[in-house]
Amino acid sequence: MTLPRFGAASFLLGIGLQGTLAAAMALASLSAWAVSTPQGLIAGRDCLSCHRVEPFRPGEARTLGPAFRLVAQRYRAQNGAEERLVRKILSGGNGQWGKDNMPPQILTEEEARTIVRWVLQLK
Repeated sequence: MTLPRFGAASFLLGIGLQGTLAAAMALASLSAWAVSTPQGLIAGRDCLSCHRVEPFRPGEARTLGPAFRLVAQRYRAQNGAEERLVRKILSGGNGQWGKDNMPPQILTEEEARTIVRWVLQLK
């Protein structure tokens, strides 16, 4: 079977558009996951460049910020902890965990609150 003269180009263009559409849909799904889950927000906002979930063990490489479980242990029982940590994320931290400061993070208050609630529930 032969395709009409412009049919081959149209056919190949159609495959390209389908592939592009599939990639766009996958990216949209990933984006939806990134903004709809605390873990997605943490990964998408690059929190893991300075933090990790679990505390360090002897011999492991350290990051700049504290492990999220240690943050939960320190703040979970404190009154106003959620609000305080949301403000720290949005405004930056000032060396509460050592000499390194956390710069202000660019995200919405709702996103920061979602992250803080997830961190505080860690045991």
